[in-house]
Amino acid sequence: MEAADSRSFLRYSLRSYLQMSAQVSGPPTIRVMLVDDHALVREGISQILDKEPDITVIGEAERGDLALEMLESLQPDVVLLDVRMPGMSGIETTRRIRAAFPKIRVMILSAHADFAVEAFRAGASGYVLKSARSNELVAALRSVFSGSTVIQGALAEGLSIFASGGRSRGTDLLSPREAQILQLIARGLTNRTIAREVGIAPRTADQHVHNLFVKVGVRSRAEAVRYALEHELAAPTEPDV
Repeated sequence: MEAADSRSFLRYSLRSYLQMSAQVSGPPTIRVMLVDDHALVREGISQILDKEPDITVIGEAERGDLALEMLESLQPDVVLLDVRMPGMSGIETTRRIRAAFPKIRVMILSAHADFAVEAFRAGASGYVLKSARSNELVAALRSVFSGSTVIQGALAEGLSIFASGGRSRGTDLLSPREAQILQLIARGLTNRTIAREVGIAPRTADQHVHNLFVKVGVRSRAEAVRYALEHELAAPTEPDV
């Protein structure tokens, strides 16, 4: 096998994959590309995802630059991406993916929690630690595919939202309730869970989310998290010593 083949490959030929997709009925298949410099990690993740009937791994790459070369032909729904890789970092790879292929979502899977803020600023829709269980990884992947922003619980606890009178004019646009809901969005909660958390009706939660999206000019939960980060409404907190 040539060196290039050891670095990146398609799990199926593109034509075969398209034929399989056309023949399958039922829920949409989530097409996933894996990008990690460790072959053993890619193999393990593939084995986990291959057990799920609605998820298909359509390609792999060991570096960010190789992944970018493959995206035009693959067009995955989600890129599952490591942060620390030789050459281009996962953060820069995320930024370039989102700039060139805005419909492709990126979920970071890393052993390091330190890069979560940078990842969301770069355009990631999810950040999960490699210490997560397999069912947590699968659930996060499905959530990212459906348009949600996913922050693993341990990471969400390390992000704080300053609801009012804080370090940025970004909160001036929001009511106290909307600022509170933005905090819960940044923690990865759904509208229904937010409604339970703050004790309001689900429709009221929907309206608050809609209002704050309009006020700050975002169209998705991922953009709302990035807005909070960029306007210093969210920042990593220091761990307890």
